[in-house]
Amino acid sequence: MSSVPTKPFWSLHTHSKFSVNDALPEVGAIVAKAVELGYPALGLTDHGSPSGLVQLYSGCRKAGIEPLPGIELYVTTDSELGVRKNMHLTMAAYTEQGYRNLMQVSSLSARRFWYKPRIDMADFAGMAEDGATAGLVVSTGCLGGVLPQTLLTQGHAAAVSVARTLAGWFPRVYIELQNHGIEMKEFPGVTDDDVLDGLWDVAQEAGLPVILARDSHYVNEEDRPLHEALKQLVSFSDDPDDGLFSGEGYHMVDAKGLRPFYPPKMLEAGLDGLQDLAEASYVRLPELENFSLKVPDVSFGGDAQAELEELVFGTLTPAQCKDTQLMHQLRMEFDVIRAGGMAPYLLLVIQVANFMREKGIRFWVRGSAAGCLVLYLTKVSQVDPIKLGLRFDRFLSSNRMKPPDVDFDVEHLRRDEVIHWLDSRWATQSVGSHMKYSLFADDENEGDNSKGSLRVKFYSALRKRGIEHPPPWRDVPAEDKKMLFTLGDMKLVSGYGTHAAGYIVAPNLEVLQQLPLAYIPASKKLVTAFGKKDIEKLGFLKLDLLGLRTATAVRLMEESSGLSFDDIPDVDVKTYRNIAAGNNAGVFQLDGYAMTLGCKQLKPTKLSDIIAAQALFRPAPRKAGATADYIARRFKKEPVPERHEIIMEATKETFGVLLYQEQVMDVMQMLGMNPTELEDMLDAVKASNEYSVGAATVIQQQLPYIRELAGEKGWTGIDIDWLVDALGAYADYSFNKAHAASYGYVAFRTAFMKTHHPLDFWTAMLISYADHDKHKTFTMAARRDGLRILPAHVNSSSVSYSMARERNAIRKGLLAVKGVGSVAAHELVAHAPYTSLTDLGQRVLPRRVSGAGGLALKKSPAESGGIVAALEEASALDGLEV
Repeated sequence: MSSVPTKPFWSLHTHSKFSVNDALPEVGAIVAKAVELGYPALGLTDHGSPSGLVQLYSGCRKAGIEPLPGIELYVTTDSELGVRKNMHLTMAAYTEQGYRNLMQVSSLSARRFWYKPRIDMADFAGMAEDGATAGLVVSTGCLGGVLPQTLLTQGHAAAVSVARTLAGWFPRVYIELQNHGIEMKEFPGVTDDDVLDGLWDVAQEAGLPVILARDSHYVNEEDRPLHEALKQLVSFSDDPDDGLFSGEGYHMVDAKGLRPFYPPKMLEAGLDGLQDLAEASYVRLPELENFSLKVPDVSFGGDAQAELEELVFGTLTPAQCKDTQLMHQLRMEFDVIRAGGMAPYLLLVIQVANFMREKGIRFWVRGSAAGCLVLYLTKVSQVDPIKLGLRFDRFLSSNRMKPPDVDFDVEHLRRDEVIHWLDSRWATQSVGSHMKYSLFADDENEGDNSKGSLRVKFYSALRKRGIEHPPPWRDVPAEDKKMLFTLGDMKLVSGYGTHAAGYIVAPNLEVLQQLPLAYIPASKKLVTAFGKKDIEKLGFLKLDLLGLRTATAVRLMEESSGLSFDDIPDVDVKTYRNIAAGNNAGVFQLDGYAMTLGCKQLKPTKLSDIIAAQALFRPAPRKAGATADYIARRFKKEPVPERHEIIMEATKETFGVLLYQEQVMDVMQMLGMNPTELEDMLDAVKASNEYSVGAATVIQQQLPYIRELAGEKGWTGIDIDWLVDALGAYADYSFNKAHAASYGYVAFRTAFMKTHHPLDFWTAMLISYADHDKHKTFTMAARRDGLRILPAHVNSSSVSYSMARERNAIRKGLLAVKGVGSVAAHELVAHAPYTSLTDLGQRVLPRRVSGAGGLALKKSPAESGGIVAALEEASALDGLEV
């Protein structure tokens, strides 16, 4: 054994939760452990994925550790032959140029996806010729790596050749020395020690330096049972134990922790190699050091700020110009927009909204954008932020100079029109998403064994062990449940998908190429490998364009009724009575069971009640008791408790209940939090917090400081406890008022249409939801509202549902007939009406309507067969004779 190592160890080969189904830790937890262990540098090398690299860079720079962004690549030497087996190769950037090159390597491997994102060794030769390997360091990886596999299968000479080839392509190549005490099943009698000796010999002959490495997949040694539980759950083998890591030491360690695994010469040489690499590394990314917005040039050759101000002030009426509150708000917003350089971004958003309006595409914005007066005056947002008391700083503030979200709900059938328009003007890219494991039921609820992906995998693992009749959830041992819930709380990545709405708009293709790509097999799409928070940190503009069926229905309602949603008044007694009675089927955001029940309890009489309902009837507020308190106080069954004046002021519109995120910000601001601290708190109370330790921990860390501030303001212990309890609910879920107001605007107006124009409402909803699970429910609800549903008929039906206004009825479309597709339905409608079956057979094209040829020959529908027979069976040919 060696003496105490004289040089520090640090980890180049490290896995986070972005190594899907293979590793546990958050990137933030890895950085924190690196600080604890005294690492001078830190690499992150997730399997085929760069998804954690922005978090690595930000965390390391804040901690004073040198970041080495990396990937453990899947490499093949025969991809053209379609061989599925891949080897590994650890690659990291040690300069800024290396990082740029790494992003290109990552995107290339995504484009070459075949079961895994992979790259051919021959690609490296081309990169080297083009100078595209500059700043990249390669280490030879784990036992599955290119060099160890060559050594094991082809011997020493071949391994030396591979090592020298790599050294000819890359400026820095290290032989990676790992020792986990593994005995290899595929090579009986061969152990880690044997491979270690072989790699050492290769390094000596090839003249290459060595580094020590730990293939870490979790942070602490005591995390191993959790990791093994995960591997058992996700195993595809008939024996779930096949996926377990053999050997030991897959946690993060310091130099002392490595001493038992290496002879002295390897220990010192490996630490020397790490020191050499750390001293050579200097990765600085300007886009993360100094934020700058990457927005296309959307001005007309002038100053974007001036153009935006001219555009907005040009919309003002004389009365608005005299409105001191409005003008003060407008000047404040423009000051913040100017300071953050956000005018080009807002101009682009306005152009997107104008395009949709010009094309007659129905849309509305949701989220914090509704708090922006500039967007309201330019008709991007539909709700008046001054009238509703919405906060602009929830959308954009001088302390958060990052592009805020402007989220559009767009007609579901016309979203692609918007995307094609964006594609035709600027460089664009779909945003990827990191899907997480879920576990919904609790210990007290037996629930459904299909609920929650972790629960499904748990029962699958039991069946693989030969347990044909696994116990119901209530009888599962407590220790197994605890393990599952612990894994569920870790929000591990279960795979990669396409963001439901996210779309990046960049100035040009060169700028867009700064983002690495990921391939989604299910949709066969290339998307960004970075998540939305990382994209925002890098200064990219992300628009959310969510295709929404209700938006399509709204346009249809407006067209048939001649009534614009924007002209519907907020006050209508009959509509509020309908909502309070729970007659909310089909009403936007109010038609679920919890919302319907809640509206019966709340009995709304004004728009602010509908807005409050959006936030009130969610699981976290109910669990915290906020919903019950609000309703009891609204109807004066309980008094609003007397609390400190700060609480009373912040919650005066919500009966002493802390309901909206903006109210949290109000309280914290009045307590004396500085702007930076307020931004940290805002991040914590947002509904989605995919970063670091999560909302609950952030709030928990802030509690001592919050208690201190409250004490200084003279709060009682009861008031402080109230605030702590309320913040605990916010760690689970919370709404911002601007979002609730946006939804409340649409909710009330759809309820108004349902109340006063039920035929227009239900026809539009049935058209929009014709191929959706809600279709049957909506059909029954339309009948409950007094409408008749007439059967489909070739002489009176449209392709989809249509109104028979004179009969106060809705006619089914031809698509409702089983066996009739879109082509046939359009062909039949195009030539209707028909005087006879023969007439139909002679006028439609038989290749579009099968069986029509038989009718032309005066055969019966049954004899003609095909679609004609289907129409006959559905009575859609009634009244037509031969």
